Amino acid sequence: MSRACLHDIMDLAHRARVWIDRRRSRDLLRRLDDRALRDIGLSRLDAWREARKPFWRA
Repeated sequence: MSRACLHDIMDLAHRARVWIDRRRSRDLLRRLDDRALRDIGLSRLDAWREARKPFWRA
């Protein structure tokens, strides 16, 4: 296997890990109650907007 191919595979694996983490974080954010959102300085609308982003968008 060439170095370029190995690099591409590693890049894809990293990207998939980032996407999975992003999706999980947004799912958790969606489930926070108003008190927890206040603690982290977000409104319900802020949380909703972030949670609705597709997993590939930062």
